[in-house]
Amino acid sequence: GTTSVFRRRLQKEGTNFCGDGVRGCWRLEETRDAYGNKMWIEYPPYDADKEEETWTIRDSVVVGNNNGQPVYRTHRIVFSRDPDVLEAADGQGSFTTPDGGEWGDLRRLVKRVEVAAFGGGTATYDFNYVTKTMARGCPHDVSGIDQQFDAPGGAVKITLPVLESISVPDSQPYVFKTEGQDGALCDRLNGTITEVVGPTRGKIVYGYQDTWPSPTRCSYHNAPDAEIEYTTAAVKTRT
Repeated sequence: GTTSVFRRRLQKEGTNFCGDGVRGCWRLEETRDAYGNKMWIEYPPYDADKEEETWTIRDSVVVGNNNGQPVYRTHRIVFSRDPDVLEAADGQGSFTTPDGGEWGDLRRLVKRVEVAAFGGGTATYDFNYVTKTMARGCPHDVSGIDQQFDAPGGAVKITLPVLESISVPDSQPYVFKTEGQDGALCDRLNGTITEVVGPTRGKIVYGYQDTWPSPTRCSYHNAPDAEIEYTTAAVKTRT
């Protein structure tokens, strides 16, 4: 089997979803197997002013040496961020803020993935987005609005970037179609990917069951009468 090591990061990088005062962000630090193979992730220091954030992933494959020290195979995930909303959005003590920030919403978007390639090169995958306005998915965490059935006129709509395509090296892009109904009520299917067209122009279509029971992410051991299950959407068919 494999062993994964998680470490609690700075409180600034964390959340307080459940309102129980438990803050901080537990992040994957390392995964290893019984044979000595491993991969580990290096996270940058918190910087509210940076518009990009890079996570560096290394594995135990040695690709060279530097003054007698092994150089390990390296990959990178680059996120784009919106510094203007980080302070309000990152677990500051209220569900929503005037600028639309929410707990845990660091506004990180995958901008590109850089993967080590044959011969010492790098294969870069660029993520492309389009801005859409849609009703929030159900359930959600917006204070003052029923999580399952929003009252008409409530703050149910959200404007956000939606993944449109992924550009791949030396080929056609992956193209995504996402459900995004702009209604007055929250919609369990909003935000789900319904169609993927691959580089060969083959298509995968996803069908969903919107009444799938899922456990809440929160711990309610001190509130036994609280809801411990949410109804969410789940993939039912793939054709």
